[in-house]
Amino acid sequence: MANITCSDPDFASVDCHGNGNCELLSLGNLSKHMCNCSDGWTGRSDWINMEAYKGGNCHLNETGILVCWVILLTINFIALITSIKSFKAILEKEKKKAKRKKKGGGKKKKANNVRIYSILGIQTCFFGFFFALFKIIAGQDQLVGIDLPITLFYSFTRISFYAAVVYAQFAMLQLATGNAMVKNKAGLVRARKISLYKFIICDASIQLIPIISTFMDAGSSARETCYMALNISGGVGLAINFWGTLQMNKAIEAAFDGASEGRLKKIKDALAGTVKQAKKAAFINVPLFFSFAFIKKAWPFWSMMLPLQYV
Repeated sequence: MANITCSDPDFASVDCHGNGNCELLSLGNLSKHMCNCSDGWTGRSDWINMEAYKGGNCHLNETGILVCWVILLTINFIALITSIKSFKAILEKEKKKAKRKKKGGGKKKKANNVRIYSILGIQTCFFGFFFALFKIIAGQDQLVGIDLPITLFYSFTRISFYAAVVYAQFAMLQLATGNAMVKNKAGLVRARKISLYKFIICDASIQLIPIISTFMDAGSSARETCYMALNISGGVGLAINFWGTLQMNKAIEAAFDGASEGRLKKIKDALAGTVKQAKKAAFINVPLFFSFAFIKKAWPFWSMMLPLQYV
């Protein structure tokens, strides 16, 4: 035989990463030499099945992956319970205020910025919890970018999270627009447009790439292209998101210039906090996305980065 090795210099220095045997196995209608991993090890990573891809690999410890998802499940469960309790406390506080205002003849508020962000927190934890639960039950039999059910759920949770962020920003801006102290309401309209464009260009559209990937053949150049496109667009998208958030913040600052009233200042501070979050996300994740796009040795370990997206 001309080549019976499962080694590839891009991914492993030894056959099957030392955790399996190189054997002639069937892959659909084809037979090729690929890794047959030892118990407890796998090369089936999200996006690319490394057991059958090029040189083959058995680089992932199944127990280690399970532990990562269990930790994520625990974190999101605790955060979810805490968020629900906080939300209930907010509602109780609002009811007491409403009763006092009713007695005093005051008007009832239609919305509350703390309540809005509390709902956002509950939704974020909810999706993180159930995605982790899905991965724990399915294991490496359901992989993002390869298997359609988990990929649809992944894209849905990511789009829903970003949509919730946009909704929270819209709700905050809507509350501020009705305040008489706002000097430049046109600036708030511009801020809403920027937030919407960021969602469409940088968030929602990118999440369609994993779904497209599931229709590509395993180990094909088309799937490689989808994988690289997701990471490149993810990095570029975060950079654009950071720029867009800065532009939105400038519009908010102009509209809220000189604001001192308590409630308006709270809205201003809450919206300005999104700049810090966007900056942190950009500085941490942009280098990671580009590393996973262009450094082939990092490709097999995308499954280890996946849980970090839900923390």
